[in-house]
Order: sequence, then C-alpha cells, then structure tokens
Amino acid sequence: MHIEELMLPPPLVSIIIPTYNSAITLEKTLQSILDQSYIALIECLIMDGGSNDNTSAIISKFQGLNINFSSESDNGIYDAMNKGIRKAKGEFVYFIGSDDRLYDPQVIEKVFSNDYKNYDVLYGSVYNEELKITYDGEFDDEKICLQPICHQSTFYRKTLFNEFGYYNTSMKVSADAYLDKILFTAPNVKWLYVNQIIASYSGTGLSANTFDLVYWSGAEKLLTSRFKGKLPNKTIYKALLPYVRWHFSGRTFLTAIKIAWHGNPISLKYWLNHPFGYFRRLYKRLF
Repeated sequence: MHIEELMLPPPLVSIIIPTYNSAITLEKTLQSILDQSYIALIECLIMDGGSNDNTSAIISKFQGLNINFSSESDNGIYDAMNKGIRKAKGEFVYFIGSDDRLYDPQVIEKVFSNDYKNYDVLYGSVYNEELKITYDGEFDDEKICLQPICHQSTFYRKTLFNEFGYYNTSMKVSADAYLDKILFTAPNVKWLYVNQIIASYSGTGLSANTFDLVYWSGAEKLLTSRFKGKLPNKTIYKALLPYVRWHFSGRTFLTAIKIAWHGNPISLKYWLNHPFGYFRRLYKRLF
C-alpha cells in the first residue's frame, strides 16, 4: 500500500522528540522516521534542552527529514513537549523519546490509512526492548484507570491541547498519564485503537524509575472525578495503591484507609510496611 492509494487525504504528522545530550541514541530514532513511507507528510521537531554533546552534528546527517531543531534550556521533558506542540504545524502530534524508534517503515502510513478524520486520538501498542513484551493493546475505562497508555503509542489531534490544556510541567513523569485519563473520559473526544505496534522503546528510562509525587498527590481527585459512576469504587481506589506503597505520609494513611474500606485491605499492609521497614533496616544496622 502506498500513500497515493489511501482513501482519505493524509494529514501532516508532527513528531516531537525531546532531547538532552542524546547523540548516542538519537541517530536510530531519526533513521526510523526517515525510513517511513509517509515521510513527505512528516515534520520532525527536536526540542533540545541545551545539549553540550554532538547532538546537532547527528541531526545534520538527516538532510532528507523536515527537521525543526531548537536548543535552549527547559524545565524538563514536559516543558520540551509543550514547546514542540506550540511549534507543530501538523494536524496530529506524536511524541517519541530520543532512545526509541518507530517499529517499522509503514507504521505511520498504517495508522493513517484508517478513517482518522472521525477521531481525535489514534493509538496502538509499543514493544519494550528490555522486557521483550508488547504493551498493551486496546484500553477501556477500567484499564486506563489502573494503568497508563504509553505516549510512544499515541497520536493526538493538536487542537486537543488548546481545548484541554498542555502538560503539567510540575509533574516529573506522569503528566501524559494525567491528561490521557481526562481525554479518554471526555465525552466529545473520540479514540481509535489501531492494532499495530507503533514504536520500540526503552523500558529503563526516567518514567520507569521515578515516583511522581505531584501526580499521585492529585490522583484521588482525578480518578474519582473522571470515573465515579463508570467504575466500581473498588476499582477506582485500587488504582491508588502505588501512592500508598511508595510514599509514607499522613495523607497516604488516609488513602490506605479508603482503599481498605472499598475492599482492598492490602493497602494498610503497604502503608505499615514503611515504618516497620525503617525499624527493620535500623535493627540490621545496629545488630
């Protein structure tokens, strides 16, 4: 299948790549974009945080790509992504890490061979190179309440960000998960699952190793406001278990009680493990 055979006029897709000292991995990312059969309808925005390696030299190799390269200090990955959205000229925007790659040369053509004009978000799956697993198929209300959609699998209509807001830059790694839950439950936003692997990504990056306290501190309000009446309370509060498990505070104690009240008493065990774990470690040091 070639672009000229598509039933609908293709969109311009803006691929946004946040980078910082990414010269070692960026080349494979850009090559996977250059290899796309859809290349004439792609722009690539590289939002660099002021790298001091040879990132710019790597970029100069890719003369066949429509690249907009900007290098300046930023306030983290979501600030870079927001800057890319504002610069993007595409009907849809897509975010990929500087150590990830599009899965095969027909990925974007396959996605947009669907009736995309009737949808606001198109998404597929991703392949985790470290774990050798595919994540994670089609989502429904319960699934997105309990886990995030990978942003490397998702194409967003750019106008959504004007309507629902940009990424919250105070969040370290979960601003995309936060916004996705809002978009998924918004009655006027139409999602389409495309049964394709969109990207191959690294499972050992920042998001895999960072607890986003800003996100989790507001998660109860987010989940109850978006899923109340759609899902059982037990499911909604089950989604808050990571907050209790990884953060020790008075607020998480209250959250643990609510989770237990809604049928999941393991939350209290998680919370109590924090102080008991501290004393166990202290005992081992002393004796």
